[in-house]
Amino acid sequence: MSGNSGWSGWSGWSGWSGWSGWSGWSGWSGWSGGSLGGLSGAAPGNPMLADALIRSRAAIGSADGLPSLRNPPPALPVFDAPENCARWEPNVRFYSMLFDILGKLEFAGVGNAATVQFREGGGAAVRLISMSRPQPPGAARNIYESQCNLVQSWAALRSDRMTEIMAEMAPQVAYWSAMLNLQPQRHKWTMELMNLALGVAAITSFRIKQALAVPRPSAFSSDIQPIIAVPEHGSLPSGHATEAYAAANVLVALAGVLDTDLHKRLYTQASRIAINRTIAGVHFPMDSIAGKMLGTTVAEFLLTQAGAIPKWKNDRVFDGQTMLDKDFIQSNDHEGSLVLALSSLPPQPPHTPIPPVKWLWAEAKKEWA
Repeated sequence: MSGNSGWSGWSGWSGWSGWSGWSGWSGWSGWSGGSLGGLSGAAPGNPMLADALIRSRAAIGSADGLPSLRNPPPALPVFDAPENCARWEPNVRFYSMLFDILGKLEFAGVGNAATVQFREGGGAAVRLISMSRPQPPGAARNIYESQCNLVQSWAALRSDRMTEIMAEMAPQVAYWSAMLNLQPQRHKWTMELMNLALGVAAITSFRIKQALAVPRPSAFSSDIQPIIAVPEHGSLPSGHATEAYAAANVLVALAGVLDTDLHKRLYTQASRIAINRTIAGVHFPMDSIAGKMLGTTVAEFLLTQAGAIPKWKNDRVFDGQTMLDKDFIQSNDHEGSLVLALSSLPPQPPHTPIPPVKWLWAEAKKEWA
């Protein structure tokens, strides 16, 4: 992970969000690497190079000291054309597209429910997903106690999963790459699309976490004793599960492997990443159930904004009050994939794909031809 990418270490993102260091693409794909105003190959802020450029310019400049203007001058690119994205460095594309995507999403908190909804132009808000937390009842055995018992039951796998758990504290680039043979030069647009998907997943999950404010398992029981640092934000939904399922769903659509063995494997990998967070002691199983739901929603929404699929599933609901003995397992986890039920979805609200996101999807799709 490059220290120059700006993501790693940024207010603690590294280590607890799967998005942390999808800057991990940096250093791989040339996101960092010392680019300084086109001075490729030099470390940023290299004083020796700066001094050399000062001396060289003075030696070869025009005699009268006035700038030698290019003739004809460069043509200005078309205003706000999606193709202009190809001119910029990746983080500029990322921020610009993220701005456009988030501009169509709203957060609403009513009672015990946190809702993410879609609105375009002056249209009515359409609920994409709503999540509520379990309310602690007065009975001795409640949902949180039951969920803590499930966390304890998964702890038996800690020795077996330790290396995976530690590796997954950074982004899971290697897992997807190993299955799909992602290469930094052949799949650079795929990598950028994945970074965008994980950015949307992370931001939406953080906003819901802030609203629901569910403490981690170790806050309820001293017997949990997590084996990694406990993240300093809410437990529900799981950010790792959200991001893993967003990544799996986008890759299924991009690689064109819907309803194949690879589709199933991508989903199984996402579920294993989610389960490992429970094994580590930092998430309840219900957090992964919610994260899977949110990650699938994020992927569907992103793909509609890219013009890749025509509609998404509206109004998914996670009800924390039903989670008493609900565990999260990976058997048959490919069922309910984002595009399997598209034909049966109700009519969608009017929406227009975002031109730069549509452009990025088209460029990434070419890499899978």
